[in-house]
This record gives sequence, C-alpha cells and structure tokens, in this order.
Amino acid sequence: MAYLSLIDPKCSAYYITFVGGKVKPVNGRPLSEVPLRDKTDVFFKYVEEHFSNNTLIAYKWMVKRVLCERRSFFSYNKLFDIYRNNRTIKSYLVHVLLFDFFDLMPDSGRIDFSFVYYSLSETYQNLIRECLRCLLSGKLQERTINVSVSITAKFFKYLMSSGVFDIHSLTESVIRDFGSDTYELYRVKLVLTYYAEMFSDNQLQEILKWFPPALHRKKVYSAMSDAELNQLESFLLDPDSAITKRDRAIGLLLYYTGMRSIDVQNLARQNISIAKQSLSFLQHKTGVHVVLP
Repeated sequence: MAYLSLIDPKCSAYYITFVGGKVKPVNGRPLSEVPLRDKTDVFFKYVEEHFSNNTLIAYKWMVKRVLCERRSFFSYNKLFDIYRNNRTIKSYLVHVLLFDFFDLMPDSGRIDFSFVYYSLSETYQNLIRECLRCLLSGKLQERTINVSVSITAKFFKYLMSSGVFDIHSLTESVIRDFGSDTYELYRVKLVLTYYAEMFSDNQLQEILKWFPPALHRKKVYSAMSDAELNQLESFLLDPDSAITKRDRAIGLLLYYTGMRSIDVQNLARQNISIAKQSLSFLQHKTGVHVVLP
C-alpha cells in the first residue's frame, strides 16, 4: 500500500516512486545483478503457488512483453505509457519491475500511481511521516490508515496551493473552502487527531474543532431471503443447471463458506489440504489467517 510503504521497507514505494506518470528508483536502493530472463522460473513458481492460474497467465504475458525491451527503467516507462489507461496491466508491470530490479516477489496489495506525497513540501512530508507513525501505533486497519493518509496528503497539497505552509496557520475559512466532501475532511481530522494527541499539540487540537464531527456510517447490505437462498442452492447443486463445472465450484465455495470473492480468486493448490479436508488462507482484506473445514 502506498503510504504505509513509507514506513514498511518491504513495500514497493521503498524502492520506486511515480513522478509525472513515470517510474524511477528510490536513491540508494541496490539493483539486482541477475537479469529477468535468467530468473523467470523462480518468479513463475512463486506466482503459481500464491495466486490463481489466471494471474499466472497474466504475469507470463507481461514478462514476455518486458523481455522484448532492453532492461532499463526507460523501457518500463515506455510500457507504462502504452498501458497508461489500464490500471490492472500497470499493476502487473510494477510487480515485474520490482522483481526484475530488486528481486521482490509480487503481493496482492494495491499499487498507487499517484504519490501526492512527493509533491509536498518537506514540512508536510515530515508531517505525513509522523502522522503515519501515530496511526500505526493505534488499532486501525491498514486500509483505513492508507486511505486516510492519502486523503490527508491531498489536503496538504490544497493547503500549499492556498498559501498555508504550516498546519498551525490553518484557518476555518480554508478548511471550509476545501470542498463539500465531509467524508474527506473527516479522514483528515482522524489523522491529525492521532498526531495532536500523541504530541500533546494543544494548538492543533483547537484547530481540529473547526472540522466537521465524526461520521457514523454503517454499510447495510440487503440479505437474501430463505426462499432465495434455497433457490440458489438448488441451482448450484442441480447437475442440469446451465453453468460450467468451474462456475459451479466457485458458486458452492462462496455459498457454503462465505469467503470474499478476492480470497476465492487468490486460492492456490497449497491452500487446499485433502488430508485435513480443509482450506487455509490469508484474508486479502484483513490479513487474518483462516482455516475452513
């Protein structure tokens, strides 16, 4: 994830940055001396063991495309330009680049191609980093931290454009002019509240009173009725239903386990134990290890 990676050296932004749509290495990161064509077997074996077959096929296509070019960041940027409107292909390309130059294996994390952070002043960059450390000391989910800090970086960029180069110079009118999106201001307030409390910043705590109050939004999804559930189960179990064996297996897996679709997509052979009659995997959203009978 984009902003946690400023703290976590295992994440991609510790090695590369995106500036103006172009990728470049972070200064001081040693490059792998082994070219991609000499280590593709290791890469493909890892992908096969940790991702779906469709993902493996996609990576093989991407690697073949990369190997047609000269090994350089310039060549990768040519490909980024070709696929600039396709975020999925760009994500595959980033992971291939990270393995090519830094021997980093791919993960299922989202790649952020718009690092607002790098366009901020040194003062606001340092503040982002301190806010991250404050948030990481709490019990917030990783995704919540990343989304909140990403929005806060956008807010800091707005402050710079408004002539506010110190968070303590912030005024109520500047906050109000940020826009009508209460959700984004709430995220900024969340981040700065953690910072203000950890560093006992009383002046900032007074400024935070100008932000809108916390939102209490809860997603409520309409559930299927018992009759609809029975109808769906009958359809999936009926051998004469007009679906493929693959779709039937996926449908039954979702129906009986309640797994998220992304977790089903990421299932690999090593997640299935015939001897124990169980499924074992890490949830994509929470990172929690789950074992299902």
